[in-house]
Amino acid sequence: MHIGVTGPRKLTSAQQQQIIADLMFLLTPKITLHAGDATGLDALARELVVNCRLYRYDAEGCKPWQLQKRSRGMVDALAFAGGTLHAWPKCDSFSMNHGVCRA
Repeated sequence: MHIGVTGPRKLTSAQQQQIIADLMFLLTPKITLHAGDATGLDALARELVVNCRLYRYDAEGCKPWQLQKRSRGMVDALAFAGGTLHAWPKCDSFSMNHGVCRA
């Protein structure tokens, strides 16, 4: 099974702990993880990969079109593999279980 992750580049301690819990649930053996080269959620997901295959997508620069090209490459690969993209919103409090930001 293929999964991709995307989310904030800067994480609070509370967000980091929630994302770790969410990713530990998702990253089971035989999972193929697709993640970008960015800081924040991307880096955290890459660090948590154990007994999984990792595809890392690197941006060729910092221009918006280069970052978009990286993201598009990951989404295209996920679509080709029949995978799913898991996105965490940029907000103060969130959980994969609810799928929305909470105030």
